[in-house]
Amino acid sequence: MDIWSHYTPYPFNQIPRSYSFMVAHPALWKFNYYLQQPRWVHVPTQRMWAPFVSRQARACAPALPRATPFVLTGHA
Repeated sequence: MDIWSHYTPYPFNQIPRSYSFMVAHPALWKFNYYLQQPRWVHVPTQRMWAPFVSRQARACAPALPRATPFVLTGHA
């Protein structure tokens, strides 16, 4: 189960796809990372999105007990 893809609306359901794209383009990843670093940028942005994201999290919460948990590790 992928919570981001299956239980959140656009643009949040695009996070897995954008992650793959960013991994393939490290310069873009670095640019995006540093773009969000100043406190005056990320604090208001997080406060703006928090109510929306919390509503979506509550909407997908009923699916969580049915999920089979698994852990991905970097160990072979």
